[in-house]
Amino acid sequence: MKKILVPVDFSDPANWAVETAAFVAERADATVTLLHIVEQPTSISFNVEGQVDTSQWEDKLFTFKLIERNKKQLAELAGRLKTRGIVVKEELRM
Repeated sequence: MKKILVPVDFSDPANWAVETAAFVAERADATVTLLHIVEQPTSISFNVEGQVDTSQWEDKLFTFKLIERNKKQLAELAGRLKTRGIVVKEELRM
């Protein structure tokens, strides 16, 4: 086994999966790929007040901020593994 794919949503179960993958990667000299998927809001998405939001610029701004935050979280997660000597790849997809 040379590659381990770990889908992450930054929840506790996902963090446990990352730790398990790190444990295996350390022993198998494998590369870990952390994958996070960002769902794009649609015209039927709900805003935080529970109202339907059809504004395109607000959707774009929301998506931009979400991507920005998720990239940071993904980099922090990868950094923790890299300090353990594990080769890590980060993938953020829409």
